Parts: sequence; C-alpha cells; structure tokens
Amino acid sequence: MTKLKLAFCAAALMLIAAQPAEASYKVIRWSTGLCQVWVNAPWNAGPFGWRPVSPNFRTFGQAVAARHRLIMSGHCW
Repeated sequence: MTKLKLAFCAAALMLIAAQPAEASYKVIRWSTGLCQVWVNAPWNAGPFGWRPVSPNFRTFGQAVAARHRLIMSGHCW
C-alpha cells in the first residue's frame, strides 16, 4: 500500500511539473503617476497607492507594449 501511494504521488508530481509555467502580467499605475509592469502573483504591490490600468496579458512583451502606449497617450509616465 505504501508503494502504491508513493507511485501515485510521484505520478502526480510529474504531471504538475510537466505543465508549462504560465505567468500573467498587467500594468499598474502608482498614485505618483508612474506606470509599471506587474506580474500577477499571490502577493500584490501593497494595500494602497496603486491601481491596475490594463487587462491581464500573457507575455511580458505585451504588457510592456501596453505600458508604452499608456505613456505615449499621457495617461502615465
């Protein structure tokens, strides 16, 4: 029974490790007007002083492009 549990745990671990890591990004705007690309993670940038100004993006490059558009439009610096 112990070997069966061990084999099951090993199989589950391999399935989890085989899945590609996927991060998502968004652009946040600080109260100072500065915009920053932020990775969506279990933690956030703090309880106050910022707000999201974009939807989620799948790649860092897409988020950087959105930040650039926000800067060029004068929404943030």
